[in-house]
Amino acid sequence: MTEPARDAEIMLVVGEASGDQLGAQLIAAINALGAAHVRITGVGGPAMIAQGMKPLFSIETTAVMGLREVVPRIPAILQHRSTGVMGRPPRPGPSPADPACSRSAVAMLMRTKAARR
Repeated sequence: MTEPARDAEIMLVVGEASGDQLGAQLIAAINALGAAHVRITGVGGPAMIAQGMKPLFSIETTAVMGLREVVPRIPAILQHRSTGVMGRPPRPGPSPADPACSRSAVAMLMRTKAARR
């Protein structure tokens, strides 16, 4: 006996126009599979939105390079960052300035290098 299809949610996040195009192709392929029970949310551009992604925000406000483009957009970028995922505030995490955090990162890197040998 087959189980009924359950709702699923996929979150896609891209940062610039080529990622938007690839994300749109992925969404189109998912839609072509007839996955009506799949909701796609995330951060993308016009191509992904046109394929049916429900945006948290558009990359058009944040996909910038170079000092002249970045500086005027800093308030918008910080606003998106402070909003967090799905409108929830970001979870607090260790500060990179914390010496314990730095020691943990170094220890993890050393274990990873040792495991590769």
